[in-house]
Amino acid sequence: MKISGDLPKKIQHNKAVNTRLKISAVLLAFSVSACSTVKVPEFVNLPEFREASQNIGEYPDPADAPSAPDDMRGAADWDKAAKSIIKKRDGFDTPPDNNYMTDPQIEKEIEALKTKVKEYKLDDPVE
Repeated sequence: MKISGDLPKKIQHNKAVNTRLKISAVLLAFSVSACSTVKVPEFVNLPEFREASQNIGEYPDPADAPSAPDDMRGAADWDKAAKSIIKKRDGFDTPPDNNYMTDPQIEKEIEALKTKVKEYKLDDPVE
């Protein structure tokens, strides 16, 4: 015989809510007890710290805060400027590269540069 099947749905719902409340209360109690075990650092009791904390002064008044600027560029203006930059970017053509090298020319250039590096290393007085 199932007990939970015989109970009306409202009672089952209330049991579930009560269980959740009990679990929440236990978790809250653990959290509060954990916070109560935090120890205050030693430097708080030093006279220099105490004096500085007493001479903080008053907090600034929110009325003294500067107001938001009203001469800011609007979203439509930002959009217009961005589209202008994109149009300039898209209209840019790179000049043709007439000085391209073939693969054998590149290999030859690499070998010539390696030879220069070896000559430089042979001439290096450090070694």
